Amino acid sequence: MRTLERTSLLIGGMALGLGTVAHADMITVPAGLDEDGEAVRDDDQAQTSDAVAAMAALTVVGRNMRAAEMGHERHEPGLDEAPMESVGKRWLALLDSVQAGYMDEDRLMSGHADGAATDSDASMATLADGMYIYHMHHSGGRFAAHDLEDDLVFQPAAMLSMLTAQMLDAYHEDGHFGLNDDDDVDGTELAYGLDAWHGAAYAWIRHGKSDGEGDMGLVDEDQLEAWMHHTPDDLVDMAHAFADTLDAAWDDDAGVYDFGSGTTWQLDELGSLIRGHKALYEVLYFFDGDADRAEELFHRTADMVEAIVGDGGLVQDWGLPEAVSFEDGSASADGDVDVAAQWRFIHHLTGGFAFTRESSDLSSFLSDDREGLTDSIGEAVDRMVLGALHYQMPMGELARTVDHGDGAIIDDTLRTRTVTAFLVGSGNAYSSGKQLAPPDAWEEDDDVAQATAAFYAGFLNQAQLLQDELIGSDW
Repeated sequence: MRTLERTSLLIGGMALGLGTVAHADMITVPAGLDEDGEAVRDDDQAQTSDAVAAMAALTVVGRNMRAAEMGHERHEPGLDEAPMESVGKRWLALLDSVQAGYMDEDRLMSGHADGAATDSDASMATLADGMYIYHMHHSGGRFAAHDLEDDLVFQPAAMLSMLTAQMLDAYHEDGHFGLNDDDDVDGTELAYGLDAWHGAAYAWIRHGKSDGEGDMGLVDEDQLEAWMHHTPDDLVDMAHAFADTLDAAWDDDAGVYDFGSGTTWQLDELGSLIRGHKALYEVLYFFDGDADRAEELFHRTADMVEAIVGDGGLVQDWGLPEAVSFEDGSASADGDVDVAAQWRFIHHLTGGFAFTRESSDLSSFLSDDREGLTDSIGEAVDRMVLGALHYQMPMGELARTVDHGDGAIIDDTLRTRTVTAFLVGSGNAYSSGKQLAPPDAWEEDDDVAQATAAFYAGFLNQAQLLQDELIGSDW
């Protein structure tokens, strides 16, 4: 493992290295770097999954550079100026590159090679990650001082529209995604499909919510229908069909879904399923007024989450297992810590329109009925964010795999998906507990100040690695 030392991120050094990339340049993102710092390409192509993961990470990095967080005068004043502006511009450049080099007309493909998109469609998991561009789309206001708000609000609309059409036209059937030849439900495809559908659902929810007037609310409803290829009524019909499919697979004894392959789930798939559930129960609550069915889906979600992060769950300082087996309402670890999967799971609980996020006009099931679960998630985040600094990145770079039994590093290969997952997951979640908080709270608690400053340093190390060495690595 190479040792990573962070250089200054202040304006003078422009250490994020984004200012030299022209808006129209083609950017490729490798799968990782080898021991010599050379780009690694899976299957001799730049994978779309790495590109959209990098976009998600840039979103969180840029958002967190604001003056109220990492750019605060108590931490590193100036991050909210030129560095933050450059992150926004790099995100837009990467958006251009994905649309120009990873798409074939109106379809997202699996990768980029030889100057063009490959000839195979992106996986459902990649579509789900691609749909997460809504988070930057809804964050344009944070970049208003840099004259990027309009670009960030409106430029992603075309890609969101195309991904929604691809998801619904190519993969969706009534209540299902990715049916196999036997017409059985594929739990993995359904999980990632609901994750992707979540982005489309939130577009409509944001459009209708009172606090969405400054972004999605700016779009005429007829125009949004044309872009999204469905109406709110269609969305409700889809939600009921998905709920019917889920009802048929729920194993009440195990406390999880069984689609015919048992009650062991990959953590990454389960995280996507949980994010999809958030969209389902909020659509039913907000657009259909079906609070009873919405609440039932919520409590299933909460039961799965609590089995993993609640008392007696699977949280270790060094992470969560790559797979989880459910029995009698309890969860047991299956495998070691896939660092990327762990942070993606935390992101699904806390980032964007996620399980822990409650707001006006929507349900308040979590705060009304399961308030203790919010505390459990916060405690888990505290342990894993601070534990990551010691166990997952002891030499600066993130390990790929860690032993779930004792925290020892098993695989220290540097992968883009690991770096991006950490940035997205930890960057969204870090203030969920009590041991870390933005700088406004630092005067009240020295321990919180020191812990958060240490996390910020580790986070910005990974941000610099992503932007200086991974994004745009030589082909």
